[in-house]
Amino acid sequence: ATLFHHMGLKMEWEPKQVQRKGTVLIWGGATALSLATLQLLQKVNAFERVIVVASKKHEAKLKEYGVDELFDYHDADVIDQIKAKYTDLVWLLDCVSTPDTLNQLYQCATTDHKSTVFNYMGLTIDAIKPELRKENVTIDDTLIYSCLGFDVTLGDDWVVPADPKYRQSVIEFVQFASDK
Repeated sequence: ATLFHHMGLKMEWEPKQVQRKGTVLIWGGATALSLATLQLLQKVNAFERVIVVASKKHEAKLKEYGVDELFDYHDADVIDQIKAKYTDLVWLLDCVSTPDTLNQLYQCATTDHKSTVFNYMGLTIDAIKPELRKENVTIDDTLIYSCLGFDVTLGDDWVVPADPKYRQSVIEFVQFASDK
């Protein structure tokens, strides 16, 4: 749903033309969420390039999933490596979604254009260290509970509100994916 609801990609299998110019960066490239996302990115011809941050040991498998380049999160200068090579990152997905990974990924966002850093744990700009914050970068998030059609209470006081538009997007995606 991230790709279609939030990013506005078209639900079309294997279009001839790439949907978006540029590069998408995924932090946590070898996670289950990333592997599913990578397959979808490839099938809908979403971006010109897909780069990931993961352990180097996963590089061969991730290349099979359509990854163009892998940066190893074990490298102390991984953020500097990414920023030196990719200065135009406007779509960044955090498939690990901890405050630490979100702060690392956030630093990779471009400073020249509107950019979105996406996470899957409901983290907000409050998770970003104040000294790293940029005016042009938005934090977006989703929790799958939002599509259930009713509010979901997690713990004692965290309520994930129902989101009818998100629910409809998920229904459309499931129908789209089921047809193939």
